[in-house]
Amino acid sequence: MGTIEHIVRAKEFEKKAKKKLVGWRFFNSKESKHKQAAKLFHEAAHHYKLARAWDKAGYTLGKLALCHLKTDSKEQAAEAFLDAAECHSKTCLAYLDKGANLLCVTGSLDKAGVCYEEIAKLRSCSMEVFDNI
Repeated sequence: MGTIEHIVRAKEFEKKAKKKLVGWRFFNSKESKHKQAAKLFHEAAHHYKLARAWDKAGYTLGKLALCHLKTDSKEQAAEAFLDAAECHSKTCLAYLDKGANLLCVTGSLDKAGVCYEEIAKLRSCSMEVFDNI
């Protein structure tokens, strides 16, 4: 599957999840609709990750975490929040890198250097976190 197909699938799963949360049923409890929505948000986030749509993946993982909180699955909510943060950091690093590259092209090497220092700090911080685990 290509990037576009993954995004299309992710949007379908996300739409179904939102529909589950808004829908009202006689036999489904509030908890089960949040569990069902969580499964759908998980699938959507997975497809966004495969498409490397990190912002959308992070946003969807945030919704997943909120569903887990509604069902009192605090451990799963924590994992989803951490995964969302990782997705957003990838986006942040990508934007910093693109900006730094453009600054180099335009000749603003001092500003590019500041960007590269920030990238190095962010990467070293993330490596320290993994080393301490």
